Amino acid sequence: MLEEAGEVLESVLKASCLPLSVLLFVPAVLLLLGPPPAAEAAHEFTVYRMQQYELGGQPYGEGRRGPAGPGAGGSGCLGRAAAVGREPRGRGQPRGVGRGAAPGRGPGGSGGGSSRARAQGGRRRVPPAGFRCPGSAQQQRGWELRPGDPELAKGPRVCAEGSVFWGSLLHSGTRSAVLNTEARTVEADVLSRRCVMMRLVDFSYEQYQKALRQSAGAVVIILPRSISSVPQDVVRQFMEIEPEMLAMETIVPVYFAVEDEELLSIYEQTRAASASQGSASAAEVLLHTATANGFQMVTSGAQSKAINDWLIPSVEGRLTGLGGEDLPTVVIVAHYDSFGVAPWLSHGADSNGSGISVLLELARLFSRLYTYRRTHAGYNLLFFASGGGKFNYQGTKRWLEDNLDHTDSSLLQDNVAFVLCLDTLGRGNSLHLHVSKPPKEGTLQHAFLRELEMVVASQFPEVKFSMVHKKINLAEDMLAWEHERFAIRRLPAFTISHLESHRDSLRSSIMDRRARIDTKALTRNTQIIAEALTRVIYNLTEKGAPADMQIFTDQMQIQQEQLESVMDWLSSQPRAAQLIDKDSTFLNTLEYYMGRYLKDVKQHHVKADKRDPEFVFYDQLKQVMNAYRVKPAIFDLLLAVCIAAYLGVAYVAVQCLFEH
Repeated sequence: MLEEAGEVLESVLKASCLPLSVLLFVPAVLLLLGPPPAAEAAHEFTVYRMQQYELGGQPYGEGRRGPAGPGAGGSGCLGRAAAVGREPRGRGQPRGVGRGAAPGRGPGGSGGGSSRARAQGGRRRVPPAGFRCPGSAQQQRGWELRPGDPELAKGPRVCAEGSVFWGSLLHSGTRSAVLNTEARTVEADVLSRRCVMMRLVDFSYEQYQKALRQSAGAVVIILPRSISSVPQDVVRQFMEIEPEMLAMETIVPVYFAVEDEELLSIYEQTRAASASQGSASAAEVLLHTATANGFQMVTSGAQSKAINDWLIPSVEGRLTGLGGEDLPTVVIVAHYDSFGVAPWLSHGADSNGSGISVLLELARLFSRLYTYRRTHAGYNLLFFASGGGKFNYQGTKRWLEDNLDHTDSSLLQDNVAFVLCLDTLGRGNSLHLHVSKPPKEGTLQHAFLRELEMVVASQFPEVKFSMVHKKINLAEDMLAWEHERFAIRRLPAFTISHLESHRDSLRSSIMDRRARIDTKALTRNTQIIAEALTRVIYNLTEKGAPADMQIFTDQMQIQQEQLESVMDWLSSQPRAAQLIDKDSTFLNTLEYYMGRYLKDVKQHHVKADKRDPEFVFYDQLKQVMNAYRVKPAIFDLLLAVCIAAYLGVAYVAVQCLFEH
């Protein structure tokens, strides 16, 4: 076509028709040969990618030897067949032993979660502690392979309810982190290879699944600046959906972004364009697509990859009791890390910022009591701020191994009275003592339970207190509470929390922010624990102290302002295990704070085994996304057609001109 246009142009020039040639041919040639217009940068913002990790199941070694502690309800991987019946094997199902799961409820009611997950075609996994496995027991039933089964050599296999086959890792979250695609909203009919934008207030699991089913290029969920401004029904709905999102492994990158004016404007323009396509005729859609401006979403990061040699740090400190060397030890434990669907948005105010706040306040109070000989108790107090709590309590697991298996002298080996784990204590008018085995009368654990009941009844009657007994099921991949780590090693332990069930979605949600903390309830719960613990280690009840006598008053009272400042510090930053290393500012501050009140403060580190890692974390969890204002691809095609038509008409016109 260009050669013919050149010949015509030469003829026109010979005929001295210069104005006509300029009018007809020069604009077309310039449009055809000129460079396309560059994309206009509309907005740059930060996005936070959804969780991506691999986590080993519970029975690493101790579970295979059978029940290893009080309250054990199973016999590990090799003994699961004894606890369940053999299921009939259907076509396409691997050989193994069927295993039921505890019933739960998904966002759409009982059994909704698992059926929705299977409709997507993704694989289900058990998320970290606190996640609920939705679906009925019948829908959640999965399969497990025995060691030596030929199916095991084919790699990881995951059960329908989220459990992993023996010897493999639990894969969770998104598996990709690169994005360069056009933006759409869920109102559009076609989402394939598009970046689907959703706002939290309009978000639903059905819309999320629609994007995944159509093989969207990415999903961006826009969060408001202040979570506290979101209606509570929206917050509750999203908290129920979070476990579903993480339990579905997908190659589609899923991002979260914090709303601003520019991003909201981009969303509204994209939504208007997407909605118009769904309600217009085919010709109108084609015309609108060709003429409207769109947005191209591009991330600057690389493909996510596994982080090698990642360390999970924990901090230990102690107060030595007065007396001989063989003093009983009370261990006070709380994990500091948070968890949610996006690590960089997981602030974990209640779970477990409140637990760490109570631990630090107890350290301050008892350090003052242990300063003077007259109030120095005959108990060692061992404080442990553990890491990796949301990943099956990896920090506690390694700490126990180091103290019980790899050393000759340890407070955990000598004489442990009991272990008190603190978890989720920042709100509510109830307290629950979770145990794996009810304490026997005459033991120090039973004395602590009795003191808790007495303090609550006499000093805080508005609080509902109860003991919750749950056996440890070693057939489960994930432990429910942190005290189960100690119970497996035959150490008397319990967890105190305002949550009645470990399946509460609050324990693993990005919606767990500072605004959800009731500082008065946190102060009251701290006082209850401190009063009961003091009565036990000083034996005050046996000495005739009245039940309504408050110990921590006047200058020794619980400092609400201190608890508030600690909570503000903890909840002001994400504390996901993937973000906290041994040199992080948070950990150094925590170690310094504990060092103000405790002795022999030091760090402990957990490093995954290279050959058989218990956990694997991935990078690229925080990236910069650019939105470019561009014309759609069909615009270039339409422009080329118009230019060709223009040249054709011009050619015919010139031919007619010369003929006449």
